[in-house]
Amino acid sequence: MAFAAGVGQGPLPLLARERVELLLTVGQGLLAVAVLVTLRLQRRDAVLMLVLFVLQLLMPSVVIRAALTLAYLALAVDVFASERWAIPTLARSLRAGTEPAPP
Repeated sequence: MAFAAGVGQGPLPLLARERVELLLTVGQGLLAVAVLVTLRLQRRDAVLMLVLFVLQLLMPSVVIRAALTLAYLALAVDVFASERWAIPTLARSLRAGTEPAPP
C-alpha cells in the first residue's frame, strides 16, 4: 500500500525467491501467534520453532524454503485448531487493550 501511495503504480514487483521469503516470514509469524494464543510458551513449541528456523538457515534452497513455508502454515493451522478455545479470550483481551482508558 505504501508503494502504491508513493509511486501511484501497482504492487512492488517481487521475484519468485522473494515471494517465498515473504510467505516464509508470514508462516513464521502465524505459527508464533498460534503458539502464543494461550499466552503460555511451552518448551516443545519453542524447540519446534527453533528447529524449523535452523533448517531454514542451513538449507537455503528455494524448494526447501517453500516446503518449510507449508510446514509453518500447516502447524499454525493445527495449533489454532487444537487451541481454538483460547482464541475468543485472546481477541477480547486484545480489544480491551486497544480501547482508551476511561477518564
